[in-house]
Amino acid sequence: MQGNPADSVGIFNNAVKSFSKVVLGNEISSISANDKQLYRYFAFMNFYQMSAIYNAMNIWESMCKYAIKTGSIDDAYMAWNTLEAESVSVVDKVIEVLNPMCIVFTSVSASEA
Repeated sequence: MQGNPADSVGIFNNAVKSFSKVVLGNEISSISANDKQLYRYFAFMNFYQMSAIYNAMNIWESMCKYAIKTGSIDDAYMAWNTLEAESVSVVDKVIEVLNPMCIVFTSVSASEA
């Protein structure tokens, strides 16, 4: 993330700004070169273990269309639940390795899973 424009790493910058405000008691409006050292306190990962959630939604929509044709949506729900279960398994393994003090989800669907 070194040298990238602030808007290209907005989600990461927001996490650092919040950390600085809540944990360090120092509100910052932008990430300076000095503030970038705060990134060392973070590990970032995608919760859903797919190439992109967009692809998952395309798969979901295809399965729903198929389910409407066949009259059963159970297969679509089973596939989605499998994706979620696999994602939770990966997160659990990462937590075991990193042993974090705090976990922050920036996605409502990930936090609900």
